[in-house]
Amino acid sequence: MPSRRVRLVLGLVLSGLCAGYLIYAGLFYAQQRRLLYLPTHQATAPDLAPWLVGGQLTGYSRESVAPQAVWLILQGNAGQAGPRGYFQQVPPTESLYILEYPGYGRREGEPTRDTVDAAAIAAYRELRRRFPRVYVGVVGESFGSGPACGLTRESPAPDSLTLFVPLARTDLIIGRFVPLLPMRWLLRDNWDNVAALRGYSGPVTIFAAENDEVIPREHTLLLAGSVPGVRLVWLPGGHVGHSESPLVRLAR
Repeated sequence: MPSRRVRLVLGLVLSGLCAGYLIYAGLFYAQQRRLLYLPTHQATAPDLAPWLVGGQLTGYSRESVAPQAVWLILQGNAGQAGPRGYFQQVPPTESLYILEYPGYGRREGEPTRDTVDAAAIAAYRELRRRFPRVYVGVVGESFGSGPACGLTRESPAPDSLTLFVPLARTDLIIGRFVPLLPMRWLLRDNWDNVAALRGYSGPVTIFAAENDEVIPREHTLLLAGSVPGVRLVWLPGGHVGHSESPLVRLAR
């Protein structure tokens, strides 16, 4: 049997490891939103007009006088509402509305899952109110696939859903970068896109990156495999830059 001194040393080592782990978990829990949300606050692109609802900034838009289709764009977790390459491929007869998340750009507030989801729902309902008989498609990019998939529960649901480098669940992705923690229990803002898309009958297109360093291939296949009839398009390159691919089209 180990001596009393050995048992004491082992006990101290284990106590230190446990204390270190608890500190690690506590620091992540306290700072997790700083890791998840990475807003910028730069000047807006000149080719986009402010999208105001009730005098309050909702995002930015490129509007057609009598649009044949309307697209609501929900971007990733970094940056702010602004142009992406594939937006320019939408014909001028269609309108684009890019949601600015609370706390991003010049929009007031603080980003959390509740505030982001609420902003997405309010923006979607506003477009449905303004364009009651027009095709409304929803686009989610990376992190934005979370609130985008949540909109499939609205009535009426989006006429289509287009997802760029989407995640299956937020905790699966964050857990890759912050290991050894029970992420599903610690993460306060966890979107589950697999669950959100259950029951959605509209067309779903997923543009995935072949060499995505953020969203592993198996996560993409997990999400795509849960959606009957999904259109899955693999694009060359990594997580960023997909919008410049000639394979990308926002099409009805």
